[in-house]
Amino acid sequence: MTAPQPPHGWTRRRHPTSRAADFAAGQRVSWWHQPRAGYCVGYYVDGVVVAVHKTRVTIRVKRANGVVVDRRIRPEHLTDRGELLASVHEVAHG
Repeated sequence: MTAPQPPHGWTRRRHPTSRAADFAAGQRVSWWHQPRAGYCVGYYVDGVVVAVHKTRVTIRVKRANGVVVDRRIRPEHLTDRGELLASVHEVAHG
């Protein structure tokens, strides 16, 4: 089994390949999450865009314990899943 790889175009030293303007509220995304201090390899977290700001995107994700939380993410860590939801509350229920 190979470790998951970051989204295409994502690197720490380059300028971001996607901008906050590329996302819209209700859009399903996958967030490439890399824990701090190298505790483990990164992994994808599915979520829904709640709000778009100038340099960051707020997404709603479900934690491992089932609690739904909002996270402000830089857009270069997000990948579009190509789907739109009728409501951002659907992430909590399906």
